[in-house]
Amino acid sequence: MDVRKGFCRFGIVGIALLSLFALTALTRGATPEPSVTSARIGKKELKGATGVTIIKGDLTRSGEILIKGTADGGGPQVKEVEVSLDGGTTWKDATGCERWQYRFIPVPKGTYNLTLRVTNTAGIVSNPRAFGVTQLTYLPITLWELIQQRADELAKIYMSRDLERYMSFISRGYQNYPRGWHRLRRTIDNDFKFLNNIVLRFTVDQIFELEGAIMADIHWRLTYAGLTRPEEGYVEIHFDPTDQLKILLQEKDRYFGAASRRAP
Repeated sequence: MDVRKGFCRFGIVGIALLSLFALTALTRGATPEPSVTSARIGKKELKGATGVTIIKGDLTRSGEILIKGTADGGGPQVKEVEVSLDGGTTWKDATGCERWQYRFIPVPKGTYNLTLRVTNTAGIVSNPRAFGVTQLTYLPITLWELIQQRADELAKIYMSRDLERYMSFISRGYQNYPRGWHRLRRTIDNDFKFLNNIVLRFTVDQIFELEGAIMADIHWRLTYAGLTRPEEGYVEIHFDPTDQLKILLQEKDRYFGAASRRAP
């Protein structure tokens, strides 16, 4: 009986070792697929982005959107890079190979679903899903106008006390207050339950383009039923340029949390 058990254990260990060796051999023999390693419009990185707004300042002098990037052939050299603006339905050739670029003239308020694929000299074509789809929207306005527009939308939603719509403006990677998205949601929900006749106004004062964020210094003025005089202050808001300008961070004086500040 002990002999049989020993043979069984030996067989199981042997099978496991053979499986490991086979997996290692397959991994070593696998050829990496070609891929897009970067794609940018100005300072805006498009790879991994979900929604990017393009404005007048992002266009070339000839009024075009210029997308630049790099690609890797996965061993063999890159043969071509192709660009799709409709989510992969139609494709057009980019200029260049390992370093490539693509130009097109946008339609005002037009929306484009950008994806890319790479073909190497061995004939292997990358899966566009590896790059994903980035929604590009062109608005013929300035950066200040864009951020003021976004702030006005946020104020309007706060005044309407629409919790779900309000939270759709906040990134899931929200960085403060003091424990992020869920704590902010409870605070805003509390405001919406206990405040009436809300009037909130935002005025954009200064804007700075940072690495991975657009920072705006915004003056706010808030009134609601039962408040003898308006509250006001300055809030610093960081918007995510790669995720539909959702809010990443809010610092300084905060307009929200008004319900908890009310006198009993």
